[in-house]
Amino acid sequence: MRSRPFDHLRLLERINNSQIKYIESPNTRGVFEELLKSGIELTQSEFGFFGEVLHDEQGRPYLKVLFLSNIAWNRKTRALYEQSLSYGLEFKLLDSLYGEVLRSGEPLISNDPSRDPRRAGTPPGHPKLKAFAGLPLYHGKSFIGMVGLANRPGGYGQDVLDFMKPYLSTAANLLFAWRRDYEYKRELELKIKNKILLDQVLNQIKEGFYLRDLKTGDCLYVNKGFEELWGIPREKVLKGFKNLQKRIHPEDQKRINKIKIFLDPQSTPETPGVENYRIQVEGGGSKWISERTFLIRDKQNEPLSLAGLCFDVTPFKEMEQELQRRAEALNNKCLALGELLNQIEFEKNQMRERIQAYCQNKILPLVGQLERKHPANAQVCRVLEKKISQILPENDNQNNHRLARLSTQEYKVAELIRDGLSSKEIADFLGVSLKTVQTHRKNIRKKLQLTHKQINLTSFLKT
Repeated sequence: MRSRPFDHLRLLERINNSQIKYIESPNTRGVFEELLKSGIELTQSEFGFFGEVLHDEQGRPYLKVLFLSNIAWNRKTRALYEQSLSYGLEFKLLDSLYGEVLRSGEPLISNDPSRDPRRAGTPPGHPKLKAFAGLPLYHGKSFIGMVGLANRPGGYGQDVLDFMKPYLSTAANLLFAWRRDYEYKRELELKIKNKILLDQVLNQIKEGFYLRDLKTGDCLYVNKGFEELWGIPREKVLKGFKNLQKRIHPEDQKRINKIKIFLDPQSTPETPGVENYRIQVEGGGSKWISERTFLIRDKQNEPLSLAGLCFDVTPFKEMEQELQRRAEALNNKCLALGELLNQIEFEKNQMRERIQAYCQNKILPLVGQLERKHPANAQVCRVLEKKISQILPENDNQNNHRLARLSTQEYKVAELIRDGLSSKEIADFLGVSLKTVQTHRKNIRKKLQLTHKQINLTSFLKT
């Protein structure tokens, strides 16, 4: 089974969708699931995994799987898949195909895993591994993750690696961003629970952070990053979030006011939220903000405070717009190419029709006149008429592919047999002996596998 051609436009769409989903959704597992499914689909693989590279106490690398495609074909593999969803599997065997990637940091392709000396086998009940590609994820010079793909029809090669470069770059950036966000959130929760001064922690991050009391609606804290992101002094923000309203882009104000992310001091969201909007900056222009909110609860699990992180996602939005522009340009080129091909086909059909009309109206009548004036050349004229008729519509020869195995001389004899000439006529026409023609006939029947004597060679060649 051969693999389909690579779909570069589909690749750009999937990259764009993954970036948008990460920006708009707090469900990071869903982002990695979408990324892995995209990689499997784009490379026409059967299954795979997506994981981050960590190190144990001895500094040895291992892989923690963030998402594993469903290989639940029996009870054991189902348990393996469910474990990966609940806790995240850890792959620590370095003497294996994925382990070679962990040790070297280089891509690995194995199109015959069962014979690969680096293999370590698969768990009981695991689907048969026919081909494997281990693709490392780098953020800068840091080896931070790996994508594993398996069982692409025809295996993997350099063409797959080249095609997947934009995908791997995006996957590495999103994994790095997820790690950063995860560390931020974990650090923030730890500092808040331990009642450590927020200012000592939150001013170390460049993203904007705020904390609001849900009972009073008062703003409890705004970090320096929030002040720099919005361009408004913290003292003014602490007086009330409504001071921020006039900075929101006019086209987004109605939508944001309806959602009430932070403008209504009495709003109490029950689940984390994500919203993207634009704010106006001094000196003209605007920037895109992605705001993520989450609840902080007391010991009785009652909502206590609302925390929010604001990210400047303008580069992502600009990349999204550039991808859309490129997609539109590519689509326009495809349309133009289609029109060009249609024009070429139209002109080709016109040329064929002119040739056919010339043969029908000019050449065939001339051949007929030649045959009547020179009866001695009747045999040649008959062959010539047959050849010219093949140019005309409804005369496709369906057996040409069967004759490809014949020699040049045998092919000539087969054509004359098909045209209805006897062996003696063929011998006269080609200037060879009758015995030579009979030998050619035997070889033709043998090569066409016409062993049954009741099959007429002339009839067969005409079908």
